[in-house]
Amino acid sequence: MSIGSVATLLPTLETMTASLATDGSQGTFFGASSSVDALGGAAGYYVGSWLILNRTPVETWLTLVDPGQRRAAWVSGFDAAPS
Repeated sequence: MSIGSVATLLPTLETMTASLATDGSQGTFFGASSSVDALGGAAGYYVGSWLILNRTPVETWLTLVDPGQRRAAWVSGFDAAPS
């Protein structure tokens, strides 16, 4: 983790998770969030290693960049200012 993510991203995610949880079930929400992070991280390491070992560098980078570009395009369609 970088200092920037610890200083800005983690507090934001924890605040968002706490605000979404109903009173008394914050632990469940944080547990589910941590589980998703752990499973996603494990899958990412596995898929990334497989790509590096079995595909060309160009195919590997295109595979890794594509979801980020799709997400950026999707998020750019949202209005930043609430109405």
